[in-house]
Amino acid sequence: MLTSPPQRHSRRRRKASARHPVSTRVLFIIPLVLFALLSLGALCLHFHLARYALVLNGQPLVALASKADAQNALKRVRVKYAPTVPGVIVFGEGEPTIARINPSMIAHSPQDAAKILTRHLTVIVEGYAICVNRKPFVLLDSKESAGRAIALMLQQGMDKKQGVPTIKQRVTIVQMSLEKAKIGSIPIMTPEQAATYLAYPAREQSYTVKSSDSFWSIATAHHMTVSELDALNPGTLHILHVGDKLRLPDKQAPITVVIREM
Repeated sequence: MLTSPPQRHSRRRRKASARHPVSTRVLFIIPLVLFALLSLGALCLHFHLARYALVLNGQPLVALASKADAQNALKRVRVKYAPTVPGVIVFGEGEPTIARINPSMIAHSPQDAAKILTRHLTVIVEGYAICVNRKPFVLLDSKESAGRAIALMLQQGMDKKQGVPTIKQRVTIVQMSLEKAKIGSIPIMTPEQAATYLAYPAREQSYTVKSSDSFWSIATAHHMTVSELDALNPGTLHILHVGDKLRLPDKQAPITVVIREM
């Protein structure tokens, strides 16, 4: 006599058939998700690929996303060493050029590109120094700028006085180049800044005492005797305390403008 199969087997078949459509949908969705992720990654990579490079002697130094980024990177290098007058900065190897390239390299940011350029290029300052008694005091970007600084200084020295302004010291303009290690030894300024810097009034100077200081070391560092330092700071040199401020000789202007009556 035939008997029907147990009910539990039919239930299993129904459950398996119910699960089958879900598995098919999952297998269909997974490739779509992977394709979307790959497309997104390709899109991000596309926007980060370099289209321009700073090139020197035919060799790319650094790749960037745009021409504006390349110009910005060069500007950052110049501003780092000469913030007020970046035009005085030149490179010993020559001026890098901006060239369009095939988008096959990852682009650097202007900040990172500036650091790379600093490592590969020899930074030099070229300008004209105003010398007082043969000692250079300030550097400007051109001979014309140096002459303008002196003219402004004479104009400021008159201060509504009648007469002919003349300079007491010997002032000359000398072409000068500074290598990277010496940049900062002479201030780089605009004509307006240089005019004020060279003929400013006497300025009071002070020194803040440090833990390793002594009366003798402070005086020697500022080309004074202990007696001269004591005369400027009566009663304060017997006991020095860290953080005390000591007065130093007034700093005089490098150039003295004299007004001669007409």
